Amino acid sequence: MSATSSPCTLLKSGTQLYIPDESYGYLPATVQSDVLETSSTISVIITLPSDWNSTTLVPENEGKDPPLQYQERKVPLSSFLVNNETPSLEHRSHGSGDSYSSTQTGQLEYYFPLMAAEVSNDGDGVDCDGLGDLTKMKFVHEASVLYAIKSRLAKKKPYARAGDIIISVNPFQWMHDIYS
Repeated sequence: MSATSSPCTLLKSGTQLYIPDESYGYLPATVQSDVLETSSTISVIITLPSDWNSTTLVPENEGKDPPLQYQERKVPLSSFLVNNETPSLEHRSHGSGDSYSSTQTGQLEYYFPLMAAEVSNDGDGVDCDGLGDLTKMKFVHEASVLYAIKSRLAKKKPYARAGDIIISVNPFQWMHDIYS
């Protein structure tokens, strides 16, 4: 009798991550059931921020599709394979472990852009509203930085810091609190 090993779990149910999206770049989502190395898709539910409708430009075809909030999606696991289109091993967070959940199975390596379930504000870092220095976020990767900048702009704060670099987004409106 040969012993068989059970497949490795890549992601646990309830994990929050960003999934790739053609219209928006990334969407925040929650994994619905454990993802095993033998899986071909990840079952997720889209979990949009409460200010999504008031702070997001909706593509023209969006009105024809069902609402995004709590929409179930099956995302191909191959969307998270490490290749020339996905982040490299150099993407690390500052002091909190990896920015991505990394799992290597056989010859395949996956990177999952994680969301911080709760982010503390250490005075100069980023709080739940995406304020402060972006390099101090718990998870620093393309999706988390884009959502932090979007959150700041929604709060009429078009400037963000990333260490010694200032990131500026054109708000396309006059902001009386900033400019006199």
